[in-house]
Amino acid sequence: MKASEEIKKELDRLESIVNKAEGIDIQDCPALMPRIITLKWVLDLKDDEGNEINIENVDDY
Repeated sequence: MKASEEIKKELDRLESIVNKAEGIDIQDCPALMPRIITLKWVLDLKDDEGNEINIENVDDY
């Protein structure tokens, strides 16, 4: 379970980064938008069948 806790902590950190980045005026830094979109996609965790992945059960994947 240690691995899943570390992953959850990192995903929470990334989600915080995305939230902060969305508040920045993209006109000031247009290169930021593709990265924000990519992080949002990564944070929307789904398995190959489209089911949401429960981070608590990440060791099952």
